[in-house]
Amino acid sequence: MQWTPTLQGLPLGVDYFEKLNPDFLLEIVKEYIELCPAKSTSQGQPPVPQLQH
Repeated sequence: MQWTPTLQGLPLGVDYFEKLNPDFLLEIVKEYIELCPAKSTSQGQPPVPQLQH
């Protein structure tokens, strides 16, 4: 991917996200919105797999 060298070695933070393409970030957000359930889990339950890292 063309943006990988720019981000290589950069810690995950504001600088990292500023260097990403805004359209690319919006596509990621749209995917998360489509994949994540509309209702949150009950208190004490683990988060849905899409939100785990």
